[in-house]
Amino acid sequence: ATTREILSQCPSVQSHITEALFSSRSS
Repeated sequence: ATTREILSQCPSVQSHITEALFSSRSS
C-alpha cells in the first residue's frame, strides 16, 4: 500500500500528522 492510499483511506491520520507538526512548531 502506498502512502497516498493510506492517507486516502484514513483522512484522520493526515489531520493527526498536521496537528502534530503544528504542535511541534509551537513548542
